[in-house]
Amino acid sequence: MPLNTNTAVFMPPLWNICFAVLNIYEAVTEVQSLDGNAAVPALDVPNFGRFAGLTDPRRAFCFAPEDA
Repeated sequence: MPLNTNTAVFMPPLWNICFAVLNIYEAVTEVQSLDGNAAVPALDVPNFGRFAGLTDPRRAFCFAPEDA
């Protein structure tokens, strides 16, 4: 997929970390109990599944897809 020239100028390289979980709602509850946050609330994505974007207390971000 070609990059839009406007996007390529402003978007730095990006890596995302994913941790698969068995139950996304339990994972979000656990993260929040440890002073983390659901930056992207748990949601269902068609043809992908359920996931959330989570942060730790220092705001490090990861995705958590539910492993069905």
